[in-house]
Amino acid sequence: MISFSSRSAVRLQPSAFRLLPSAFRLPPSPFRLLPSAFRLPPSAFRLLVIIGVAHFALCGLKAQQPFNNDDAPSVPKGKWQFEFLESYDWLSRKLYPRNRQNTANFSLTYGVTDRMEIGIAVPHIAIRSTGWDHGIGDMELNSKIQIIAHREGRSTPEISITTKFEFPTGNPDNFLGSGFFDWQNILIVEQHLLGTTHRFNSGVVLFGNTATGIEGILLDTKVTIFGYSVSKEINKKLLLGSEVSGSAASHVSFADAEMELLTGGTYKLNKNVEIDFAYSRGLKRASPTHGIVFGFVLSQ
Repeated sequence: MISFSSRSAVRLQPSAFRLLPSAFRLPPSPFRLLPSAFRLPPSAFRLLVIIGVAHFALCGLKAQQPFNNDDAPSVPKGKWQFEFLESYDWLSRKLYPRNRQNTANFSLTYGVTDRMEIGIAVPHIAIRSTGWDHGIGDMELNSKIQIIAHREGRSTPEISITTKFEFPTGNPDNFLGSGFFDWQNILIVEQHLLGTTHRFNSGVVLFGNTATGIEGILLDTKVTIFGYSVSKEINKKLLLGSEVSGSAASHVSFADAEMELLTGGTYKLNKNVEIDFAYSRGLKRASPTHGIVFGFVLSQ
């Protein structure tokens, strides 16, 4: 996934939605660097982007967004897949006075072979306390190798392994970055059964932590990752599903671990463009109390 993220040169104060209750105001947007005559509220700009890209003629689409659990299939050889995912979260009370986090993640994946993909992802993070701190987060390089592919008419599960390296490109002083180099490996098992798709993720963070901004396990320690999701195609355009995902670590109590329940789905505008949506609910203290997820996927 090759990702793009905007870095603001100055601190911007949120103002686009002052008529709304404070809980629903969006964080400052990098698009406000445009001349005032061309500025749009962040939500309006993103909506226009989605409407615009829906008219592109690409081909083939498959992604695990908006779910945290990764899927087993890889991007086909010579093809690419662009993803944008934004998560607006209400933070745990233990993080007060920080009470909101908005993460906009931009990524691009390329299929090296029919069973191997590589990618890069960079988030733009905004954290609210008395004002908004925002900027680039930690950049991630990743790869996926598909060990067992799905075959029609067979019940054999798909199995893949994902390796992710995260570099401390974000500023740790205001929690936009973790300050650590992260290395994690995840085993993915995907099974199609009775018209539903089941995904199991299990992995370990060998170095670093699972922090994204101020969310997740913030200590530099050994972390175990787990997750399960189930999804079903309601029709040719709409897919719905739910998942539970999280992580546990040494020197971290189970109550302070990371776990959340997410319910959402995808809607295909055509075979090339997909809109993603979800609602998440935190079950442990290292996860946000709840959040709204929105994004889109373009595939070649």
